[in-house]
Amino acid sequence: MCINFITGFLIADIYLQEAAVLGLGLFASVHVVVPCIVFYKQSTVYRTEIRLLFGLKPNVVQVARSQANPSDK
Repeated sequence: MCINFITGFLIADIYLQEAAVLGLGLFASVHVVVPCIVFYKQSTVYRTEIRLLFGLKPNVVQVARSQANPSDK
C-alpha cells in the first residue's frame, strides 16, 4: 500500500512539474513575441532587419523622379 502511494506520488509529481514548465514556457514566449510584433509594426529599421533575417525582400519605397523638368539631371 505504501509503495503504491509513493510511486503514484512520484509519477504525479513529474506530471505537475511538466505542467508548471509548460505554463511558464507559454508565459515567457508570449512576453517575448508580443514586443517583437509591436516593434515589427512600428519600426522600419526593425522590420527591414527581420525581413532580411528570414530571407525576405525588404519593403523599399522607391520614389520616382519627376519628369516635369528633365534638365535637372
